[in-house]
Amino acid sequence: MRSRGHRRYQQGFTLLEVLLVISIFSIAAAIAAPSISAGLGKVELKSAAKKIAASLNSARNEAIRKRQNYYAQAQEGKVLISSEDMKFKKEITSPSESRLTASDGVIAFFPSGSSSGGIIEISNEGSKTAYAIKVENSGIIKVNAL
Repeated sequence: MRSRGHRRYQQGFTLLEVLLVISIFSIAAAIAAPSISAGLGKVELKSAAKKIAASLNSARNEAIRKRQNYYAQAQEGKVLISSEDMKFKKEITSPSESRLTASDGVIAFFPSGSSSGGIIEISNEGSKTAYAIKVENSGIIKVNAL
């Protein structure tokens, strides 16, 4: 039998403690959300720049392999790549809220592996993040942060 002077202790949390912890986590999440979404936008933009560079490199390789010119041009949020005989066409779209600009209009890749050269810039309208995809006359393609 139990004596009346001893209280029985229960394990666990009170409702007040649980609500307090939930409210603290909610406030922390609300504070962190804007910086997390801004970071995701930067990652998405960098990924798009690398995807465009990879597609341009593929166009260069196909120009060498098929012994014909391939062309790339940026317009209205996408990069269009096509072969000289128009049998090959590829469209790479940029993420929403991003802007594509090309310095030289059309970039040509020649069967020798060289190119006409040019720069395609991709930037995010919501942040100051931008990348330049530079195609050198030698055909080498580089991605640089601006």
